[in-house]
Amino acid sequence: MRKIICTTGTSIAAPVGLINPAGSSPSEWTLRIQQRISDTRKDCPDNKLFCEKISAEMHSLMRLPVKADDKIFLLHTDTAEGETCTLELKKLIETEFTVECVVCRINKLQVRDAKAFRTEGIQNLFREIDEICGGVNPEDVVLNVTGGFKAVVPYITLFGLLRNYCLVYIFEQSKELLRLPPVPITYDYECLAQAREAISKLKSAGVMSRRDFEKLIPAGFDYRDRQWFDVLVEEDDGFIAPSAFAQLLFGELDSHQSAVYLSPSARAAYDRSCGDIRGQFNFMLSRVGDPLWRQQKFHALSGSAAKLDCYKPGNTGERMFAYSVGKSKIVVCELVKHQNGEYEKFIKSPKSASDYPESSASIWTEPDESLQTVQLGLSYEDTIAGLDKQKELNELARMEIDELIAEKKKLEQKIAESSKNISSLQNSLNEKTVKLEQTQRENNYLKLPWWKKYFTKSKY
Repeated sequence: MRKIICTTGTSIAAPVGLINPAGSSPSEWTLRIQQRISDTRKDCPDNKLFCEKISAEMHSLMRLPVKADDKIFLLHTDTAEGETCTLELKKLIETEFTVECVVCRINKLQVRDAKAFRTEGIQNLFREIDEICGGVNPEDVVLNVTGGFKAVVPYITLFGLLRNYCLVYIFEQSKELLRLPPVPITYDYECLAQAREAISKLKSAGVMSRRDFEKLIPAGFDYRDRQWFDVLVEEDDGFIAPSAFAQLLFGELDSHQSAVYLSPSARAAYDRSCGDIRGQFNFMLSRVGDPLWRQQKFHALSGSAAKLDCYKPGNTGERMFAYSVGKSKIVVCELVKHQNGEYEKFIKSPKSASDYPESSASIWTEPDESLQTVQLGLSYEDTIAGLDKQKELNELARMEIDELIAEKKKLEQKIAESSKNISSLQNSLNEKTVKLEQTQRENNYLKLPWWKKYFTKSKY
């Protein structure tokens, strides 16, 4: 059984005058649509011609064509017009194709508020489609984007490509259904990996200031490419949240996470570790299931040493050797440290995946930080590494404090300048007041009779 998901519009009410004329109600729209259906059926007794003429959705479904065991879902906009047209379309589909048909209203999917359309409507649309298609083989899903807002088409197209769904569309004057089959999409793993941490923290926070978000962008990321991050966020008055594109993209990547298993040798090395080395192992194991992380942190080896995949997380001494089992499992064979010669010893006499059978590996789960206890007796190298990390954190804190102090000085300077302006305005006002009083006295003196002026001691 296929699930055919159609976005719907108002073509069943064409011409436009049939719907939403001034002062009319949805019940009146319904009557006009039903009258148009009746008139069209009289003009087009042939069912095929009737489907072509009555609406874009009916035309595309006829061309698909619809099968008896298909189930059709009609997704309409968050408007009275969309709901009225879709309910009438549902009746028509059930009559013409004799299939089950379900109507779904997508909250905030409308064009009157562009911000709500992008930040809520599109995400609600994706969420609804995911609910409909949950547990269904992608080959049994068809996305029909013929009807509805054209602004929705690129979003659903990308959604379909990422989910491996078939998309169909028919132009108004065409008699041929265009099909866009599932095609593989490649990712810029380097860019995505650098964005993953920033978007993850943004999703956890829900919303944050642009300034705080930009601090999460890696310092080494080319400034000219930072605009790439803009497609991943929606901004409103200086605050940002993940965009519908980011939710879709990283949601798809999250679905490709692999379970992490440890060989007995890797398990023993993990259990022996403590302090910062344990922390580094936890960091590597919590990320190696992510295909983006593996792509970015892959450490190429040459010759016989390349029998297993090697991962180097950064400027640290810890290394990981592993192999993949399909797309669902990663078996970590060895966890080694560079400082004590373990790494060099291993690559001089490397082993292969057959030396670490999958059947002997056990699954690794990330430890609950709240249950971890402080481990004492750290080695000298662990202590130095910890001090270096603390020094780095202190430096970041100092830089942030310096920024705040600089902002405080700027604010104080603005206040001082404003005080000077206020003082200047006050002085100017006083001078004008004195002049006005002087002018008033002069005017009063000039109004006196001559004999009063004679007896007045002073002119003013």
